[in-house]
Amino acid sequence: MYRIIIYLVVGLMSLMLRAQVSENRQVESFSKLKVSNTIEVFYTFSTIQSVKVYADDAQKIACVKTETENGVLKVYIDTTEYFKNTKKKKSKSGRNWNNGVSFEVLKVEISGPFLNEITTSTSAEVKLLNTNKAKEVTLKSSSSSSIEGSFEADKITIDNSSSADCDIQVNTPMLLVESSSSADVKVSGKAATVKVGSSSSSDCDLKNLEAKEAYVKANSSADVMIHATALLEAEASSSADIIYYGDPDKIRIKESSSGSVTKK
Repeated sequence: MYRIIIYLVVGLMSLMLRAQVSENRQVESFSKLKVSNTIEVFYTFSTIQSVKVYADDAQKIACVKTETENGVLKVYIDTTEYFKNTKKKKSKSGRNWNNGVSFEVLKVEISGPFLNEITTSTSAEVKLLNTNKAKEVTLKSSSSSSIEGSFEADKITIDNSSSADCDIQVNTPMLLVESSSSADVKVSGKAATVKVGSSSSSDCDLKNLEAKEAYVKANSSADVMIHATALLEAEASSSADIIYYGDPDKIRIKESSSGSVTKK
């Protein structure tokens, strides 16, 4: 029985190894990153630039595009040539389904410069493996995509919508957050000034962010948790909820249409 188990494990490992290929890519220099189509990107900030793509096989790896345009590294799926070359029919669903192709493995490892902007969409994921340091950083997520990482900048802007997720740590004088359409934002760290606009059932969790001044507007069933030490301006309307932590020196509260602002 023991030998049978060993053989089964070895066989499964062999199948897993055969079901994955990788390819190194050369790309032009960039300062922004744009990822889509359920691709998972692991990004490391480094003086050495590199791109490595992983997929099920050589035909599918060719569908993963890594192109630089106007300083933006675009990582996406294009299956046009795949169906021309393989004569296969489009699948209707499956793991990491993209334009009729189902991927068991779909990952890109990137090393490169600090980024000024990261954009994700259509269930893509970007995970930063070390801290991004830049003068200004903009993070845009939509359509169930996500961004995770640590950021240091003079100004950080978050724009989240359509069930997207943003889970980050920050150290910044200025943080701007816009969240809508069931998107989730979670931020920890330190900020001098925070401005939050949350709407349409979105959820902003900033209770672990140490902010001196916080300006918050929430409406349409949105939820915001905020931590301020010096000043809090909070406006809640249309069944939105704002919960604040800490004991700010100055508090200005406005509630309307079943909106609420409460201290935790």
